[in-house]
Amino acid sequence: MIEQESASDDGQAIVVGIALTALGTLFYAFEYVLCERLFTQYKQPVDSKQLCLYTGMWGMLFTLVWMCVYTFPNWEQIVMQEVRDAGGRPWVILALYVSHLLSNAVHNLAWFATCELEGGVSTGLDAVRP
Repeated sequence: MIEQESASDDGQAIVVGIALTALGTLFYAFEYVLCERLFTQYKQPVDSKQLCLYTGMWGMLFTLVWMCVYTFPNWEQIVMQEVRDAGGRPWVILALYVSHLLSNAVHNLAWFATCELEGGVSTGLDAVRP
């Protein structure tokens, strides 16, 4: 009986994870469409490099506010304790974070270079076309 409940809990967690991923994807799509729409309202539209810079700056600002208000004050509890409990090594996590940061930077450079050629919405639609 306990094994069935555990399997059911795992299944529910997977469904929640899928739903959150889908919702996050929709919000990302909304962000790109909204940014492109807002930045083309000017007499001289913002080019893709400026769009990349402004979008990145706003995202970084919101992330830094969250980190300063919540993450850093609770660092030991929500980060270090979790790492120790899982038997992890902080330097490995830092190395993975840096590699993710570099990978994301290359992805964003490629994305906005493509957006400059086609526009953000067209690029996003091309990415999901079979």
